[in-house]
Amino acid sequence: GLPSCTLDPTHMEMALLNVLINARDALPDGGRVTIATAIMTEGNRTAAHHLPPGPYVMLCVIDEGEGMPAEVLQRATEPFFTTKGMGTGLGLAMVHGFVQQSQGRLEIDSKPGKGTAVRMIFPLASEREAARGEPERSEKDLEAPEGAPSATQTILLAEDSEDVRQVAANYLRSL
Repeated sequence: GLPSCTLDPTHMEMALLNVLINARDALPDGGRVTIATAIMTEGNRTAAHHLPPGPYVMLCVIDEGEGMPAEVLQRATEPFFTTKGMGTGLGLAMVHGFVQQSQGRLEIDSKPGKGTAVRMIFPLASEREAARGEPERSEKDLEAPEGAPSATQTILLAEDSEDVRQVAANYLRSL
């Protein structure tokens, strides 16, 4: 029931998985992890989250785990920073990068002994993006580059995967 956002689904899945793995690891004796979504509008806190005006979708993962002390929380999204012996320190860094690349904001609140809340906040797709299922482009983006094939020329599309080939062919036809 949420409005559309323009996100890479694979990166979104990986981001959510990384956050959930951290939540699981923060609960060595078991416990509760809650995944929640919300719509944020200008009237309900976009200024408090230091976001440009406009509507947003928020995905929140809350665990009742160990929580993080302030010095760990401050470094949580740094590449290669980890408190886990077997960890690489790339999980939250990758989540942070994905959220920023999606024009969103990552927020983490945590208190030792109280748990952690990770919020991924993404801008809504424009009506045009949502209808077409792709990022909005300016008229300049839609112009054919100098020397590009005209509508009367042929493009050879070679791809081993039938699914990928069909998607690419449909996209090229739409252009």
